[in-house]
Amino acid sequence: MITSAKHLVFHGTFVLLFGLLLGASSYFFCVSMPLAAITGHRGLTRGKTMPENVVLFANIAGAWLSLVATLALVYAAAVSL
Repeated sequence: MITSAKHLVFHGTFVLLFGLLLGASSYFFCVSMPLAAITGHRGLTRGKTMPENVVLFANIAGAWLSLVATLALVYAAAVSL
């Protein structure tokens, strides 16, 4: 994604922010997926134990960061036209 983002109209700090957002989103999902399998909790609602709540938080954080990175990519693509 970072290499294709270089062809868009991004400022240098915007490329860094885009990469950090996607990287952080990936790490949150990397925490939530195995932990969800271990706890048996999908992370769609609050759980009864702390690991289940961590799954929920990691899913929410990963989804929001991914959404912000996607909106940044769409904005850069629109500006590049």
